[in-house]
Amino acid sequence: MPRREFDIAIKAFKDSEARNLELDWLIDRVPRPLIVYTTLADRRSLDEERGKGEVSAAELFERQRRRGFDRIALFTGDTGTAERKAIVEQWAAGKIDVVIATSAFGMGVDKKDVRTVIHACLPDGPSRYYQEIGRAARDGRQGLAIALFTDTAGQAKDDVQSAVSIASGSWLTRAKAEPRWKASTRAGLSEPGKEARSP
Repeated sequence: MPRREFDIAIKAFKDSEARNLELDWLIDRVPRPLIVYTTLADRRSLDEERGKGEVSAAELFERQRRRGFDRIALFTGDTGTAERKAIVEQWAAGKIDVVIATSAFGMGVDKKDVRTVIHACLPDGPSRYYQEIGRAARDGRQGLAIALFTDTAGQAKDDVQSAVSIASGSWLTRAKAEPRWKASTRAGLSEPGKEARSP
């Protein structure tokens, strides 16, 4: 269904710090309620090097807390059930202005007056992007959708590489299919139309 209530802005950055400074500037100015989406929940569990373009929801949340935001929540797949319920209730009641989230924030969340959705990442596909920006302007009034992502042109891990990796990670390529086929034939599984061999 076409949605015409949005102003959409997309901008690529050469590094995460430039993107994060722009994100800070926007968070200070865009209409609220506001959702900021990113792909990673928490970078601490990853073997990472500083300077990479990806940023986690936990990092963004802590950065905004240090900047003085207190009507803010962090919502990821790691958020516990009781905390999820509390966040959704406070968000619906207008007690939270900003939610920093992964795609886990969506199911069962229907707040009609969300004004802005910012992606501090490159979504891994059009359906994810469309679904997440669709959380704004459900009341038919104007909404703002902004995507800020890193693109280092292959010089370092960035949001573009992360999106491509996630989008293509489940594809059945020849490199994946051939060993699986060989293993299944060695295991005695049948070809289509033939009965299985006895082990």
